[in-house]
Amino acid sequence: MNDDRKYMQVHDYLLELIRAPETPGGGKLPSEAALAARFAISRGTVQRAISELTREGLLHRRRGSGTYIARRESPSGRLIGLVTPHMCDLDNVYHRAMAAAEEVFRQAGYGVFSCSTPNEREAKMVIANADGILYCPVEGENSDTRNNDFARAVLTGGKAMVLVDKSWPGELASRFPCVGSSNEKAAYDLVSYLLKRGLRRIAMIHTRTTSGEARLAGYRRALAQYGIEPAEEYVWCAEEPRLRDAGSQAANLLAALARPPEVIFCVNDDVAFNVIRKLRQRRVRIPEEIGVVGFDNNSFSEMIDPPLSTVCQNAAEIGAVAARMLLEKLANPNLECQSREIDCKIVIRESLVFPQTVEIAG
Repeated sequence: MNDDRKYMQVHDYLLELIRAPETPGGGKLPSEAALAARFAISRGTVQRAISELTREGLLHRRRGSGTYIARRESPSGRLIGLVTPHMCDLDNVYHRAMAAAEEVFRQAGYGVFSCSTPNEREAKMVIANADGILYCPVEGENSDTRNNDFARAVLTGGKAMVLVDKSWPGELASRFPCVGSSNEKAAYDLVSYLLKRGLRRIAMIHTRTTSGEARLAGYRRALAQYGIEPAEEYVWCAEEPRLRDAGSQAANLLAALARPPEVIFCVNDDVAFNVIRKLRQRRVRIPEEIGVVGFDNNSFSEMIDPPLSTVCQNAAEIGAVAARMLLEKLANPNLECQSREIDCKIVIRESLVFPQTVEIAG
């Protein structure tokens, strides 16, 4: 492929990404090195495409930070800040939720800008420029401190904020409404579904996040209703930041048990992918010997072998509800908004033995 064709390939990809309705204005592009590796081209060719789109006003560079999609402004000058942990991860629930929220804000006459979880200096900029904020809390090491610092700055700045996808423990978090998935109920319904079909040895790989703990609680509640106390070796906590590696390690140990589980329920699809990879390395037949189920229904769930059974979160509804809640708060600052949980859907694919889809009752 000659240089011009390579250039047009990456140029057209970036243009499609910029124009996609699900891509929020202000979002960070993948790094030049990542784009060069993805398209098997030189960084110079990537830089040429980025420079052209920057001249057209579609991208802008921040020294020492990266390249960002130009902010979609509002004629009214009113702005909403969308703050997420990782701007370049386009397949996360919070990214899809924020994209849906942006459309609601656009229709209401607001512009938006997006950024990753800011440090103290950047937080002041976000709060100074935004009329209101949608915030997806960070997870992992020192997450509570980082979330509390940002929440405290928002309160000091007197700005309205709604949490998206999850909350975190503590009094500061409780001062903001949260819109997320019905994690406990979804996990309970999933495990109940498996139990009703005769499965009993159900393991779980969870995390010590608010959503991970809620899913673990749903798992335990479903088992308790069947009089089952899960064996200690069936319940594994995968720790951040090496969550995926922990999932692989847990799969390795679970498969080696004298009585391995019939199914491994993973706290999210990323963990489930690594569980499947590790089981295949051990020549475990999926789902005949051990089934695997995830949580998220991200874009790769149908593409892996075998296609992954999972819990589908309604990210678009989460984002739209959160956006409408923030708009209501901006219209009436004294309004007390209640947190909302959005129902999920169980999707059964070939990683389990029951090829059908079951909708969770409201």
